[in-house]
Amino acid sequence: MAFLNPKSGHHLFKRIGARPNPHGSKTPWQLLSGKRLWMKNIVLYSKQIHGAWYHHLPLDQNVVGSKWVFRLKRHTDGSILRYKARMVAKGFHQHPGVDFFETFSPVIKASTIRVVLSIAVTNGWPLRQLDFNNAFLNGHLEENVYMMQPPGYVHPSYPKYVCKLNKAIYGLKQAPCAWNATLSKELLKWSFINSRSDSSLFIFRRNNSVVLLLVYVDDIIVTSNDSVLISTLIKSLDKQFALKDLGRLTYFLGFQVNYLKSGFILNQEKYISDLLHKLQLSDLKPAPSPSVVGKNLSAFGGTPLEDPFVYRSTIGALQNLTNTRPDIAYIVNQLSDDLVISAYFDVDWASNIDDRKSIAAYCVFIGNNLVSCCPSRKPVIWCDNISAGGLAMNPVFHARTKNIEIDVHFVRDQVLKGALEVRYVPSVDQLADCLTKSLIDSQFQHLRIKLGVINLPSRLRGC
Repeated sequence: MAFLNPKSGHHLFKRIGARPNPHGSKTPWQLLSGKRLWMKNIVLYSKQIHGAWYHHLPLDQNVVGSKWVFRLKRHTDGSILRYKARMVAKGFHQHPGVDFFETFSPVIKASTIRVVLSIAVTNGWPLRQLDFNNAFLNGHLEENVYMMQPPGYVHPSYPKYVCKLNKAIYGLKQAPCAWNATLSKELLKWSFINSRSDSSLFIFRRNNSVVLLLVYVDDIIVTSNDSVLISTLIKSLDKQFALKDLGRLTYFLGFQVNYLKSGFILNQEKYISDLLHKLQLSDLKPAPSPSVVGKNLSAFGGTPLEDPFVYRSTIGALQNLTNTRPDIAYIVNQLSDDLVISAYFDVDWASNIDDRKSIAAYCVFIGNNLVSCCPSRKPVIWCDNISAGGLAMNPVFHARTKNIEIDVHFVRDQVLKGALEVRYVPSVDQLADCLTKSLIDSQFQHLRIKLGVINLPSRLRGC
């Protein structure tokens, strides 16, 4: 999916635990703790854990277990970047209202990411990426949390003691919330403010300088019209938290960023390749469009699957793929039906052959870049307002429109002021068409290009 500056002119999924453990009853700690590369990271991580003290377990207090988790961190090409060993708490031992209360931590919206990227590429702002080291260890705990001593690090003089955690640790239910609160507090000291539409977007303004900062747990994207201000911010955060400045944005949340002279392309090439390999579909030939004109899908047709796990997993993977491939959003929406600022809007009237509900869709652009799109089935709305119901069924009841007159007049005023313009769009250029219905190949490919979905240049493939 391309983001361009307008001034430039372009196997099957398997359940975890379904197969027998070839190592018998050995734990991951027993299997890997003796390995040199893993042991180096175990020792390093143990030194980084802070705020834990050996303590007698008070009466009537809950205690959670602990374990080591081992993971390979990989480059975008799949090669090993580093060996990661992390000691985590067994949060499923926690009890609500006893050793945790608040757990909510916001997650950034995909449309917010695209908006910020579009603003950056349109204005020629640099995009920097930051990564906090062991971010959750910085979160402050308000509750009393007691944890069993981790395997391999039981104190020889106090083997019966437990660890009282004064700071968060991975695995605790409140750890993401505690880290988000800690980071937000630090950014607020800098006079950042949260976006009203997405609390994971922080905005800073000073004189003519603007900084936009996206937060996804411990991954950060920052962009600004003032590169000196970005460097100052990074130095300030590095003093408070241990972080890595990864330089120019190249990979974020599974998106690969390939730069062009006129902008950049977001793609999920590795993600698609891995998905095809898991589904044993790598040898299939590509189709010019994802659906067939005139073929309507019905929930009551075909043979029910004996085990829908693979189907559900695949649909979930494809839904994630629509972030960079909006051209498949319509068919993915159809297949997931039973799983229960210029803008284009389109409705395909009563197209579902099962319930005759219509499919609506919208596309929203900033500049030349698509930032949000969504196909959806029109919902059934139950309303206890008799006047609203009467108006919906019989629009001649003008005396009952007083509840919406303010909104109607506001929209009318905006049109008269020229702030809002409604234009007719011919069907051949209606971008939302490919999100509401199956199209012939030529029309589908024409609209797909207008959505910003283009082929990755050959020189960038496999990068």
